[in-house]
Amino acid sequence: MSTTYLLYTEAKINDVWVCVCPYVRYKKNGKEKESMVTTYESGSRSYFGNTYDKLRELNIGIHFPEDLSPELKKHFYDDVLAQADKEKNEYYNPENTIQYYKQVIVCVPLNTMQNALPALSELRYQHCGLFHKDDVYRYETGETEYIEPVKHTKYAKLDEKEKKAYIYYEYDDPMDWPYYFKKIIQLAHQDVGRYIDATANWGEDPEIRIIAFAL
Repeated sequence: MSTTYLLYTEAKINDVWVCVCPYVRYKKNGKEKESMVTTYESGSRSYFGNTYDKLRELNIGIHFPEDLSPELKKHFYDDVLAQADKEKNEYYNPENTIQYYKQVIVCVPLNTMQNALPALSELRYQHCGLFHKDDVYRYETGETEYIEPVKHTKYAKLDEKEKKAYIYYEYDDPMDWPYYFKKIIQLAHQDVGRYIDATANWGEDPEIRIIAFAL
């Protein structure tokens, strides 16, 4: 069975946790509807599994926070019931389904995610070195998922013209959690910034946390 990971951003504003993710409005069958936009979403266990496991490792220990924002409580039940409806069989028990999905909710403060990154190394990225420009292009356009830097012994033997084909490059492994942590942290700050600008809740920087559903 496939797993979809839905990540949302909450900020503590005036001592209350609120979901700062935006809504989009659309028409379906002639009716006006709205849907909450995720901070980040992935339908790939192979790509995002390590990240979700790392989030669970950092989880504050509350599978279903009592102070979860009203927006996410409603969204959680909507998603769970929709998922449960797909899985109906003779053994279906709605209460068991809800309890199961409550257990796989992850709640992680954003600063905890940020603090986890330097533990890898003092470098900004996991990999760095001199790479052929063609390899960098193929990596950045998604043609390949892995590139290797040129060995120092080989580079030293190149003439000056050949050396110009190489550049210094840094990157994170797109299959590993640091790559996604950096992306999620950036997107979460964007969500909070848009919410504060839209609601004029300026003041001290709020606490921020990530809520992750695995459905």
